Amino acid sequence: ETPVDETPKFDVVEHVYEGAKSAWAFGKGIIVFKPFMGVAEGAATKVLSITTGISTLEDADKQIKCTLAGVDKEFIDPAILKLWSALEPVIGKGDEVLKTVLGFVTTKVPLLKAKEEVVTETPSPAVEVSSCGVLS
Repeated sequence: ETPVDETPKFDVVEHVYEGAKSAWAFGKGIIVFKPFMGVAEGAATKVLSITTGISTLEDADKQIKCTLAGVDKEFIDPAILKLWSALEPVIGKGDEVLKTVLGFVTTKVPLLKAKEEVVTETPSPAVEVSSCGVLS
């Protein structure tokens, strides 16, 4: 058997790019924006054609996806994994850490102290109630 690569892939940059494309497609569906979006696409196609030789937005999309996959694989995914490995021991002890932090905050911030510590009770006058509900 061949070893299976178990390194998680997050594809953050690719997801952001796809989200931007979805927002663009949504904007094209709005009548007020439709003419402006068409002009912007035409201008983008012209600029891409002149500067890179890419003649269609579909070709540009393929190139962009390949580049973004490399960025995710080489930079973003390893950074997320390093961050996770640093935070995992703390998150694993999350309950203990949370209790410690909350205990510290409640002792240092007077408004967050327990009610019995902050409110001083004044004694209420004793009132006798007879068996028929009349005050005496």
